[in-house]
Amino acid sequence: MKAVVFTDANPSANEIEDYFNSHRAEFSVPEEVRAAHIVLHVNGQQNRETARTRIEEAREQLQAGKTFDAVADSCSDCSGDGGDLGWFKRGEMVEAFDDVVFSIDPCGVSDVFETPFGFHIAQVFERRPARVQALGEVGEQTRRRLVDDRNHQAMEHLLRDLRQRATIEGV
Repeated sequence: MKAVVFTDANPSANEIEDYFNSHRAEFSVPEEVRAAHIVLHVNGQQNRETARTRIEEAREQLQAGKTFDAVADSCSDCSGDGGDLGWFKRGEMVEAFDDVVFSIDPCGVSDVFETPFGFHIAQVFERRPARVQALGEVGEQTRRRLVDDRNHQAMEHLLRDLRQRATIEGV
C-alpha cells in the first residue's frame, strides 16, 4: 500500500491572513455577561403564587441592604456560589432571561421577572461586548483549518483517481 502525503499542506502567513480576512464572521464572539440570579421555580413542588411571594421577600432583603450572594444562598432554589452563573453568551439562556440580563448595566440588579422556569432577580457583574477575534488569537486555529482542508482535498482527489482506475468484478 502506498502512503499518501500532501507535501504542501502548510499554508503561508499570507494564506492564513487572506483566509482570516475573507472569513471574519467565523471568528466573531457574541456579547457575553457574567451574572448571578435568585430563582424561585414554579413547578409541582411550588405553585406560582408561593414562588412570587418568596421572590418578593428576597427582593425586600436586597432592598434592606443584604448582599446579593447572601440572599441567593439563603432564598434561591439554586443556592450555592451566591447564584453565580459564570460567563454566558446571548442565546445560551432562555429568551426571557437573556432579555433582562443583557439589558442590565454591570453591577446592576434587575427587578423581579418571570421566565418559563419561575421568578428571578438577576445581577450582572461584568459584560464583554460582541467582537471579532484578532488574527493573533486565531492564527493557529486558522492554519489548522487550512491544513485540514488541503488534506481533505488531497484525499478526495486520490479517491477520485482510484475510483476511475478501479476494475470492479462480481463477487
